[in-house]
Amino acid sequence: MSQTTFPQVPNRHDRDLGAQVWTVWTMLKYLANNVYDRFVASFVSGSATVVATTTTIVVTHSLNAATYAVMITPIGDPGGRYWVSAKTVTQFTINMQVAAGGSGQLFDWMVKA
Repeated sequence: MSQTTFPQVPNRHDRDLGAQVWTVWTMLKYLANNVYDRFVASFVSGSATVVATTTTIVVTHSLNAATYAVMITPIGDPGGRYWVSAKTVTQFTINMQVAAGGSGQLFDWMVKA
């Protein structure tokens, strides 16, 4: 686990309220810009439909990362096993054991670097 180091350390003995507020504001701004924004940027999500009578769909994402985790959730019963394969820096494939029926099989997906 990494540790976040803030750019300022509050002075416990500083009685100037303005200085205390400025220190807190500076640390919150640092946290938002350097920790939270980087964390949020490491996720991409969307939906993909395996078309009826087929068993795969190639999904393109914008994460552009060499290593990442893919989480997929079928919306409804896919009728058999499903899995991810063929991961590249910008794509992965959703596979189904049984061909999608009806209007296809919808999957929600999320990629995390």
